[in-house]
Amino acid sequence: MPGKILGIDISNSYISAVQVISGLKGYQVVSCFSEPVTDNNPLNALEKLAGRIDLKSDRSLLSIPPSGISFRNIETPFKDAKKIRQTLPFEMESHVPFSVDGMIIDYTHSDAENPAALLTAAVEKPTVSGYIDLLQKAGLDPDIIDVRPVPVVTWLLDQEKSPLNGIYLDLEPEHPSLVIFKGKRIVVIRELPCSFDQGIEGPEAVENIIKAICTETSKTLHSYNTRERNGFKPERIYFGGRLSGYRDAQSIINSFFETPSERLNIAREGKLRMDLNLSAIYDPALMDNALALIVKETGKNSGFNFRRGEFKSNKSVLGQVKYIKTSIIMLALLFFMLIINLGTDYYFVSKHHSEVNREFDKRVPEFSGIQSARGKITAARQKLKTLSNPSSDLSNEINPDQRVLDIIRDLSISINSQYPFDINTLTIRSSEVTITAETDSFDTVSKIKNALKSSDLYKNVVEIKREQKGDGVILDLKLDMADQL
Repeated sequence: MPGKILGIDISNSYISAVQVISGLKGYQVVSCFSEPVTDNNPLNALEKLAGRIDLKSDRSLLSIPPSGISFRNIETPFKDAKKIRQTLPFEMESHVPFSVDGMIIDYTHSDAENPAALLTAAVEKPTVSGYIDLLQKAGLDPDIIDVRPVPVVTWLLDQEKSPLNGIYLDLEPEHPSLVIFKGKRIVVIRELPCSFDQGIEGPEAVENIIKAICTETSKTLHSYNTRERNGFKPERIYFGGRLSGYRDAQSIINSFFETPSERLNIAREGKLRMDLNLSAIYDPALMDNALALIVKETGKNSGFNFRRGEFKSNKSVLGQVKYIKTSIIMLALLFFMLIINLGTDYYFVSKHHSEVNREFDKRVPEFSGIQSARGKITAARQKLKTLSNPSSDLSNEINPDQRVLDIIRDLSISINSQYPFDINTLTIRSSEVTITAETDSFDTVSKIKNALKSSDLYKNVVEIKREQKGDGVILDLKLDMADQL
């Protein structure tokens, strides 16, 4: 997701906003604020937020409280996403005590080994339209509407070090909730019936709410194990929300469960950069869910999105075109840089190759007529072999008046650079020269033979063998030396 992204988390008491810039190096947090909702008017809180930060972004994402949202575990006869979408309303009719015609329904897969097992979320259409209208009055049009605290759990499950099985407690006074995950898939979401809508005064009131949340969590866990008969045991209990900052929250949770607990803080982990000035005002209890909307991955644990059907975002197509254009521009720049890099490498390699050839010709001038580097190496090896073995057939059989280098030079002159001709082996005797070489085609073989026949050194040029090898031709020639040799 390129560009500037805004995450907004709405509850009855607070609206929190986190804005980041997404780039190749990850996410850069550029602003974060929260504003209390007074007089039951969230629009005023949004307007106050807009007065403190520029809410205009390339994308905006929203999470809403779990109140009024119905979560159900179902299993469909289909595994294909398209068929699941088509039949989901009919499957839900037997699971909810109201008509599904006035609902927006979404789902996530709750079992990695069974794609037909789903966790569904259903919300009334007026609720969705109300939140969309609220943000549009503030000049925003959210691409995604998820439900708290799913974004935080989704982010958690995408972390490599997170356990397979666990519980997340959202310690919100008005809408406390829990999420059970198994095999890194969300299997249960429940709003707990222990909310506290009035003002919280004193540590005792906070402790009572946390204890009530833990009690309801124990009941839910027992109910889940009874229903599923799978002996589920969480490896760790995570917690967040507005009451998570209470100093004794962790010890209270630990007193209810044998499982160790841990408070989440998304801003401290992952590919996330934040200035020190923002770190001082970032409050995980209020802002983690808004931040999680942005930084969560969109793979197997993608969460929910209630912008479906009649509420589907109208700007989605334009947004995709914009992102496609941006991607094309970025790819074009990368391709251009790659071409420049390859061209630069080729220039310096060619320059170095030419310098090596010049130095080679300067030190061994007798090989200067040979064009290819492979031919020069072959000739040099042949000369070294001759020098290191003076009693070989080469030194005994060759005519003293005709040197090896004269024959090599004649070959390089007769077969000029226009013919691709790489010598593999060269054997020189008193009466003949045999060559095994590679060239590009049978037509070039004939040209090479004609060129050799014009030399005064050979009285006869005989082709012993030729055969195709890949894109080239292997050639064996015998050159009968002229009598004067």
